[in-house]
Amino acid sequence: TGGWINGAGGPTDDKIPALLSNGEFVVNARSATANRGLLEAINNGNFSKFADGSPQTKAYVDFIKEHARDYGLRSTFSINLINAESSFNPEARSSAGAIGLGQLMPSTARELGLSVANIALEWEKKVRVLADRLGITFAAAAKQIGESPSVEELKAAGDERLDWQKNLEASMKYQGSLAKRYGNEFMTASAYNAGPGVVDKVLSKGGDFKEELSKYGKSFRENTVPYATAITGGIGGFNGKG
Repeated sequence: TGGWINGAGGPTDDKIPALLSNGEFVVNARSATANRGLLEAINNGNFSKFADGSPQTKAYVDFIKEHARDYGLRSTFSINLINAESSFNPEARSSAGAIGLGQLMPSTARELGLSVANIALEWEKKVRVLADRLGITFAAAAKQIGESPSVEELKAAGDERLDWQKNLEASMKYQGSLAKRYGNEFMTASAYNAGPGVVDKVLSKGGDFKEELSKYGKSFRENTVPYATAITGGIGGFNGKG
């Protein structure tokens, strides 16, 4: 609940009272500095929300904690990524046709061993053909093609991306392959968001990866960089099974 608060007063905190509303929190200077990237991403709307603490969300988090090491991942990294992707909504559906907790595209999910509805695969194929023919982005082509199949249609077709456990397993498998490929959490998150092809092209330029990714295009500067920053807290290192 909200109310008046104040620090003890001194060189590192204020004694001036502040009135907080319900749901507001105070972060001290040290924590703000350590988690600047995450806080900025939240303020900019690039980190949709935190886990709501429901029994079902807890089941997803516990599943990740139990299996993350199997894929060479830190559980915190994978939890943050899934939260950023879907806010732990197993039926989350993006305008680009990604579905479920890990927001898996049809072709990616099929490559990861899931059974994917043909209507979803055909929709993605049409979008990619149009994007290549017109030289436009996948997102722009998707708008021209029209909405991807609905959750109800995918359920009726038995699309396994809507099985939360299979979706999480496939997502962590993909995360693990990217982590092994890049050996760096920031790059892993960037590749999950923008695709490994983009990350490879940025790496080929040399220099600081984050800076080069920001220069690569507006979408990557405004979406991929804040996304990866929120997931990793700005930390670039990756320690495998740590």
